[in-house]
This record gives sequence, C-alpha cells and structure tokens, in this order.
Amino acid sequence: MASYQDIIGKLYEIAPSFQSVGRAAFHPGTDSMVRFMEHCGNPHERWDSIHVAGTNGKGSVSHLLASLLSCGRMRMKVGLYTSPHLIDFRERMRIVYLDEQGNARCEMISEEEVVRFWEENQDYILAQRPSFFEITTAMAFDWFARIDIDIAVVETGLGGRYDSTNVITPILSVITSIGLDHQNILGSSYREIAFEKGGIIKEGVPVAVGKVNNEALGVLRSIAIESDSPFADSSFESFIDPNEDMIVENMDLRSAVQRVNLRTVSASVMMLSELYGMDVIMEPEPLIHAAEITKLHGRWEKLSDYPEVICDIGHNEEALSYTMKQLEVAAAGRKLHMILGMASDKDIKSAARYYPKNAYYYYTNAKGTRAMKSELLRKEVDSIRCEAGVSPEYSSSEYFNTVEEAVNRVMSIADSDDMVFIGGSSFVVAEALPLFLG
Repeated sequence: MASYQDIIGKLYEIAPSFQSVGRAAFHPGTDSMVRFMEHCGNPHERWDSIHVAGTNGKGSVSHLLASLLSCGRMRMKVGLYTSPHLIDFRERMRIVYLDEQGNARCEMISEEEVVRFWEENQDYILAQRPSFFEITTAMAFDWFARIDIDIAVVETGLGGRYDSTNVITPILSVITSIGLDHQNILGSSYREIAFEKGGIIKEGVPVAVGKVNNEALGVLRSIAIESDSPFADSSFESFIDPNEDMIVENMDLRSAVQRVNLRTVSASVMMLSELYGMDVIMEPEPLIHAAEITKLHGRWEKLSDYPEVICDIGHNEEALSYTMKQLEVAAAGRKLHMILGMASDKDIKSAARYYPKNAYYYYTNAKGTRAMKSELLRKEVDSIRCEAGVSPEYSSSEYFNTVEEAVNRVMSIADSDDMVFIGGSSFVVAEALPLFLG
C-alpha cells in the first residue's frame, strides 16, 4: 500500500492544482463531478449542507458558520470543506464539534482516510483524470458521509455555476461578496461575475447575500426570483446584531472586513432559524473564537510581536481596500516592511494603488508556474509607486526568488518596534506561515 506522502505526490503529479498552474487546472462544468459522485455512491446526498460562494469573505464566513453551528447551542457535528490549504493539504477537509466534556474540537481528515480514498478510487481517477479540485471535493464528500456528519459547510472553489461543489443541493446558499477577480474565467463585469457566483442558487433554496453593489445585487435577486428562492440581503439594518460591536472588538479574526462577514453570517442565521426552525442564534463565544476553534489562518494573523509581523491573504481590489486601510492605522509612526508576491493572472495596477507608499518593499514569488516572478513584480509595482510620488527614502526595493529568502532578509534587518506585512497572495502567506509557526 502506498504511503500518504506518496499519494499526495501522485495527486499533484497527475492533477496539478489551480494554486500551481492557474486556469489550466480548471475544468468548467459539473458533468465530470456528477460522474465522480455516482462512482462514489453519491455521498453528498447523505448529509445537509450550506453552500458558500463569493469573491471575498467566503472562507471566513464558512469558518464562522461552522464554529457557530458546532460550538453554539446547536452542537452539530459539522463538516467543513474549504480551499486552498495554507500549510497542510488536509486543512481542506475538517470536522468541527464539541466533545463529551463540551470542549471544541477541530480535526482534519486523517492520513489514513486519504490513503483509503485513493486506494479505492485510483483506477477511476487514473482513467477519467478528474481535476485536482474534483478529486479533493469527492474525497471530502465521501469522508463526510463515512463519519456521519450533521451538516457540511461547503466553500466553492472558483465561481459557482460550474464549480465542482455545485453538485450539492444545500439547505442554504450564501454569497458573501462580488468583486472583480478571476476575470479571465468568470467575466469582466460585476454582472457577469454575479451570474457565475449566483449559479449556486437552487430551486426553492433560501439565499443569504453579503455586501454587494447594486449591479450585482440585481442579478442575484433576479436569479432568486426565477428560482423561487427566499432572499436575504445583509445590508438591511435588521441584520445588525445587538452584540455586533462587542463581537467584532474581541474576535480572533481581526481583519477589518470581519464586520461585513458578520452581517452575512447574521443573515444566514436568520434564514436558518426562521425558515427551518433551527435553534441557532448569533452566540458571541463561537464567533469570537472562530479562528481558534476551526484553526483558520491567514486573516490579519499576527505571527510575531517584535517586530510585529502580520500576514493576510487578501489580494484583490475589494479585499485590499479594507486591509491596507487597517495596515495604515496599525503601522502609523513605525517603519513598515512589505513582503509582497502576486499571481501572474492578477490585476497588478488595481492592487498596487492600495499598497502604502511610505514603506520598504521586498518582492518575492511563491512556488509554482502561476506566481509572477519577483523581478518583474518589482518593476511593475515600483513603477506605479513612483508615479504616485513615493519619497526618495522609500524608492529603493529588493527582490528574492523565494518567500523564505525574503522573510529571512526582513527579519534580519527589522528593528523590534518595526512592522512587517506579508501578503499579496494566499500562496505567499502559505509559504511564510511555517517559517513562524514551525
């Protein structure tokens, strides 16, 4: 029998991930996934689910909902499927629950379960060649059925309409936000992207929508009307929880955008309680400690105190509009070091205008062919910074071929009262995390 490490290596070899190669890993349509599910015995039909899509916030909202449903008064055994992973492949598939003593537990799929799934399905996989994401989705859905979960919170990978996860029929669809990202696949306008994300809306299934602009909201509302799906728009004041300020101030998910995500969760809770009679409310404790409970990383996460090192996976215009304002406040009066890498398919000009001018920059690239080479990124971003009128003190920058080299350089020169920010790509953050967390 092959080892876990052998199987992971084989998986990346035969089905490169979107993380590594970008669009080449994307299989549009769900026909292949439907066949894969039939081969596996349709495990996704054996549990309820909440389906979460969105340009930004879908990871945080998924983890918040999983924490609330498992560690609040519902005490459910919750399957949590998210992507991409940051440290360990098995992060994509977890269960969250309270043990008999009332302690919160979060467990990744075991290495043995990964081996079992591969051994039972390798002939099908090698013959049919599903995508990396289709394989991991099937693995998660199969595992959830085997361990008899109460409900799954399932995050889409890319888009919604043609996403591999869209074989499920959930009890609730959640769309967190609509922004301009992955435009080479999802479309160039808010309307087009909203149509793709709105593809998770199913006939008669309630929909909770987060903060979106009017153009996107109109598209989503039209899809819901056509599908006869109850619709909740989280911008209504009725979704402002009385404890919102207290929860936001104490959350271990500390990025500025979490207030927006909390409203989306509030709209979701209303749908679950009013339409299904579920005994779920916005209980503070599971929301305040969601990152600790569900082991979520990379959302304004502090990795060091002296110097203060913050990482955040936000990389598109909408996410950066929040994160960089938060960074400006946090770094006020201090020397700021920016370790930055980006994927080659991202809109550098739109992103770069949010990055702080008065900072020292250290460009890098993550592993994989999708990453923009650090030298090219340096030329692109520094050019935009110079056009914005950066002072001579901050005009010079450095570039490195690996994330580890960039981190080592900054940590060797930063003073204890400086601030270091690591971001621009979830994949840069993924490579930086083990350097600090061990």
